[in-house]
Amino acid sequence: MNEIYKNTLIPIKKSKGQKRLSKAARKFNKLLSKMRIPIENVNRKLKIFRILKDVYRGKHKNYTRNWNIISMIYNIRYNII
Repeated sequence: MNEIYKNTLIPIKKSKGQKRLSKAARKFNKLLSKMRIPIENVNRKLKIFRILKDVYRGKHKNYTRNWNIISMIYNIRYNII
């Protein structure tokens, strides 16, 4: 999977015959999950606007504009700007 997407990080899974992951693998998974939490929270808040959740049925030329408007609303609401 990492060969296809160079900038991705995938958690390390335990193999079938293995009892536990190594300490380094558990530490890596923990750090990766800490990085993902804020991103997942933003995704959840953006899904409230239903542009991520549903099939977009508007004109394709307006899709980027809609995303920009939603991101501006999000930034204003949560004082990011």
